[in-house]
Amino acid sequence: ITQSVHDIEGLKQDFRLEVGDILYRDVVTGDVAFFNRQPSLERSSIGVHRIVVLENPKISTFQMNVSACAWYNADFDGDQMNLWVPWSVMSRVEAELLCSVRNWFISTKSSGPVNGQVQDSTVGSFLLTRTNTPMGKNVMNKLHAMGLFQTTQTDPPCFANYSPTDLLDGKSVVSMLLRQTPINYQRAPTWYSEVYAPYMHYNKQDISTQIRNGELIEGVLDKKAVGAGSSGGIYHLISRRYGPQQALKMIFATQQLALNYVRNAGFTVSTADMLLTPEAHQEVQEIINELLLESEEINNRLLHGDIMPPIGLTTHDFYEKLQLNALKFPDRILKPIMNSINPETNGLFQMVATGAKGSNPNMIHIMAGIGQIEINTQRIQPQFSFGRTLVYYPRFALEAQAYGFICNSYIAGLTSPEFIFGEMNGRFDLINKALSTSSTGYANRKAIFGLQSCIVDYYRRVSIDTRLVQQLYGEDGLDARQLETVRFETIMLSDQELEDKFKYTGIQSPLFEEEFSRLKKDRDKYRQIFLNVENFNFSQLLTDVRQVPVNVASIVKNILLSSTSGVLPFDEKSILQKYAMVKTFCKNLPYVFINNIQERLQTPIPVYLKRAASLMRMLIRI
Repeated sequence: ITQSVHDIEGLKQDFRLEVGDILYRDVVTGDVAFFNRQPSLERSSIGVHRIVVLENPKISTFQMNVSACAWYNADFDGDQMNLWVPWSVMSRVEAELLCSVRNWFISTKSSGPVNGQVQDSTVGSFLLTRTNTPMGKNVMNKLHAMGLFQTTQTDPPCFANYSPTDLLDGKSVVSMLLRQTPINYQRAPTWYSEVYAPYMHYNKQDISTQIRNGELIEGVLDKKAVGAGSSGGIYHLISRRYGPQQALKMIFATQQLALNYVRNAGFTVSTADMLLTPEAHQEVQEIINELLLESEEINNRLLHGDIMPPIGLTTHDFYEKLQLNALKFPDRILKPIMNSINPETNGLFQMVATGAKGSNPNMIHIMAGIGQIEINTQRIQPQFSFGRTLVYYPRFALEAQAYGFICNSYIAGLTSPEFIFGEMNGRFDLINKALSTSSTGYANRKAIFGLQSCIVDYYRRVSIDTRLVQQLYGEDGLDARQLETVRFETIMLSDQELEDKFKYTGIQSPLFEEEFSRLKKDRDKYRQIFLNVENFNFSQLLTDVRQVPVNVASIVKNILLSSTSGVLPFDEKSILQKYAMVKTFCKNLPYVFINNIQERLQTPIPVYLKRAASLMRMLIRI
């Protein structure tokens, strides 16, 4: 064995390799590599990707899909990225097992998917799947539909059954892709909003997105269905059922489908999308004048000594609170904006309404008015000199404009005082971000070094050496990446509603009386637990929505939809058998935290393990 080292760059044409030679080759398409962006604050900041070698000699930068930016908190304004290529077979296998990006698809922090459609592809998914366009029905011919799949890197669907004159709608084209990973999904899209409903005419087929066995029946695909971070969305369901690798493939395929459609159909945002009609502008001015008039009335109350602060607040603090509440834009300011635009063609509105980019406040600031500037939750304070906010206003001025209320919009332009107030807010945010970054980074570093010795042992306990930190990891023993958001249907029901919906009267058996009583006790126990949590933390209000590892209702629904008859046959005997099975299963559920041997022996279950399994038991009984 020679152990001679050779570089592929310097080898001659007639060189012959011998057994044992070590050859340094170039990176080729398909190799794996670590990709990283600093600061590496999360595990996903170092991910293993498969390399695609670019042949263009003019390209000298790393390129990656925009959907992968979420892992690294990256953008394309000059970010520095680091790349490491493992050499040996062992290191390549280890890299894929430990750091493959499929491991980071579900967030440990939010239990939802990190990746999804962003920006152009979100809008493109909406435009492709909406029922109508401004030109009429949203349809395309066979050749156009085939062209959309050219860059999806999936098996192209069969178009042999379609003639060149047949017309396909966008929902049919998307369904060809979704059939590769059949799922069932139903949810209202981001596009449909109660805020917009009074001012625009929704197509009835676009206000609820429904997918049945991979077939898009109705609705549109937007941020709630295919967007990045959409918990319970299409990619989350695909990941839960078919694995994260398949979900990532579907994200890329859907993205290419949407982008190819947008390239053909077109999408743009122009200045014309931001202009109000004269009538709408007048209506906006009337709303702003009403706010200023209400602010002036509060000023008069202050001057006459009619403001009586509650206990714990000074007159000045209560006065400022009244002013902040009075100067908030009401929801009706959207009316003149919506009356000025055509939602079917306005690019700015479509970006906001589909969740691709921006928000309602952004749209209001651009088109109607900016409103009250707040710095650290307060109006602009008179710090220019004694009793003055800016040189443009006299000492002890009370008008709202002197304390940072901006009447103009960005499209109309700002006056000099308004511009300065806006820059004051920007300066505060910039300094606050710079200072908080260092302090939070230091706290994060201390926490990491304090917890890096923690391990989860064979008893599922969290420990440091011989010291016990938690009896059960996370106090529930669950991997946060494997959780789904589900609704507990019994929690918000009254006793009568609970009896009407859940009490079984077909068989007069004490078993079903016992089961209904168990459901009622579960409901009361759930309420007691989370009302106690609410009493200690007002940000955690009682809700019937929780995250659990198994979505029982979804499993039942999938079985019913896959059944040819729709409803599985049963008789009273089988009901009793199923009741006994559920009861036994719920009883033995805490043994998943121990092992099968203890389940067979029916050894006593510790109280903390019973409590850890209590939510899941409640859900199964429902």
